[in-house]
Amino acid sequence: TTRFAESERIDRAFRRLPLEQRTVLVLQHQLGLSHVEIAETLGVPVGTVKSRIRYGVVAMRAALEADDRVAAPAAGRTA
Repeated sequence: TTRFAESERIDRAFRRLPLEQRTVLVLQHQLGLSHVEIAETLGVPVGTVKSRIRYGVVAMRAALEADDRVAAPAAGRTA
């Protein structure tokens, strides 16, 4: 898998997440905000931020694993 293909695969999985999960993941991983900073920015409790991050990570992992399962049989096919 090329670096570009892997990036596209991650982007597809990320776009499937609900907006609330995408938002907290961007704030945490791209901007480096803490849970408290994210909570203050969004006006939600810290517990909500933590659960959105957790559910977002779990959903991303599941989407990527599902993508792997779909791609594996296709990769084994010959023309």
